[in-house]
Amino acid sequence: MSRGKRIVVDEAEWQRLHQAARSLRELNQSLPSLLDDVRRTTRRDFERGFATVEARQREFEKSLSAAGKQMNDLEKRTAKRLEEHARRMAEQEAELIGRIDAGITDVRAETHALIETEHRWTEEVLAAERAERTRQVSELQEGMSELFGDRARATARATESLQQAVLVAGHIRRHLPHERFAPGRLAQLEQRIERAEANLGAGFSEATLAAAEECWLQLGELRVALELRDREWRTMRSLADGSLRRLADQVDHNRRRPGVNIDGSLNESEVDVDRWSSGSLTLLDRQIEAELRRVREESGPSSVEDMRQVFEHRVPRMYEHLKDINQLAGAEQLASQVRADVASTAVDVLIENGYQMDGWTYQGGDERGAFTAKVNHEDGSEIVITVSQLPGERPDCVLEMATFHDAVGADEIRLGRARSLAARLRDAGIQVREPEATGEPEPGLADLRRIEQTAYVPTRSPLRIEAE
Repeated sequence: MSRGKRIVVDEAEWQRLHQAARSLRELNQSLPSLLDDVRRTTRRDFERGFATVEARQREFEKSLSAAGKQMNDLEKRTAKRLEEHARRMAEQEAELIGRIDAGITDVRAETHALIETEHRWTEEVLAAERAERTRQVSELQEGMSELFGDRARATARATESLQQAVLVAGHIRRHLPHERFAPGRLAQLEQRIERAEANLGAGFSEATLAAAEECWLQLGELRVALELRDREWRTMRSLADGSLRRLADQVDHNRRRPGVNIDGSLNESEVDVDRWSSGSLTLLDRQIEAELRRVREESGPSSVEDMRQVFEHRVPRMYEHLKDINQLAGAEQLASQVRADVASTAVDVLIENGYQMDGWTYQGGDERGAFTAKVNHEDGSEIVITVSQLPGERPDCVLEMATFHDAVGADEIRLGRARSLAARLRDAGIQVREPEATGEPEPGLADLRRIEQTAYVPTRSPLRIEAE
């Protein structure tokens, strides 16, 4: 007959504990001094991005000294539009930086509004630029008929247009991320320049003129489009970087949390969040670091939309995951206390039946591990109570009673004792199932010293963010 009995604590009991720990989802807020540091770093990121943009524009304007009046006039009008765009963006971003400490929800909402506004401005500048260059093409085509038949003037005009096209193409290749935002487009236009140069060299000046003018204007439009997309991208990268750093700061400020009671109130105990969540916080740290490296690399997220996904979707999901980890850690610590309470109730029942307390311990001396208590009787019998989590991801908990050195044929007594214990646990508000037989217990279960020296191995894997 079986000397082992098992009582499984229902999953509903774990759900009750998990709900009790819900208050830990309210994250500790960062210190003002650290928020100031994040704000300063974000401001430096914005300023660095604008410095790059301004240096690039100065370089282009310097190169215009070799260009003709027509190109200078057109590019001056373009420069004014770009300067106004940059000024408006700088004002919006400065206001946002000053409000970073308003809280993540407010900042996210305001940043979303800023992103939408800046995108609208970008599209407006691009539309104005396209209209300007379309008008320019139309005017050039109207005046082109005057050059046909005058080979010398046509050659001079085509040469000038090709020189201007080469100038713009060179600037784009050296200074702008053309493969990120318009892959293959620059190479396509450079091939058209080469064909036009070959035609001009062969004496087809009139045929070359139209192609050269159009190529130059298309390169100008490409430069402006790349400039604006890069500004958007740099803004989004600064915002994504800042949001990830604020998240990393939140992780640091939530490594230790107060313990919770079964009614959900807080107590004076302390929860080591990473320890009680089986290393989930360490795993989240690594994910944040990997995302930061990806964002900071020039070869990172390749489009404005990719960078926007980081800020608007990935970071908020990580915040929710941090809350999940905090709640899990609190529930796990509370579950450890409940396991000890379950064992204590079992011991009380046995003491009422003539047994005496012999000792207790945790597996590996770690309160996350199984709780084991041993009682003995004057007739020489011993009962070992073990309360542990079941292996795997399910949150079930189990109480096992192993009896040693008792009389032969006492299985009905052992079963009745287990049923009485289950009833007592239910009276205490702990939902358990009916006892079941488990076979003969291992002799080593009665050796408390050996149990305390057996290293605890977590029964659960770290909590991971679900795949998108």
